[in-house]
Amino acid sequence: MKNKIPDFRVRPGVMPRQLKEAGFDEYRDHWTYKQFLYEDLIYVMILISKEDLFCTTRILRNDTGSFYAPFYNRIFGPRNNLVRDKIDERYARLLRRLNRADVIEFVKEKK
Repeated sequence: MKNKIPDFRVRPGVMPRQLKEAGFDEYRDHWTYKQFLYEDLIYVMILISKEDLFCTTRILRNDTGSFYAPFYNRIFGPRNNLVRDKIDERYARLLRRLNRADVIEFVKEKK
């Protein structure tokens, strides 16, 4: 998944059981999923609103809670960022797993 973050959305009609089985935790008004992508330093946080199934995804640093900038700003820094490449690989694997679990669906690009 080099330099391309796939677009996806929550699958319409996803059921709470599917979210729980996929590893999401339920809170009052949203579902949350957290998984480390690189050791215990960088993790993904996925939040899904219960009201409208709106989804936000963040790749964060565990030490500061701030965004992991190399994931978002690919034109800066070294071209061969091995940590970012590993994060890309694991993030893509997570998205494929959530897609197979019918939690998300990929959005095709319009040409």
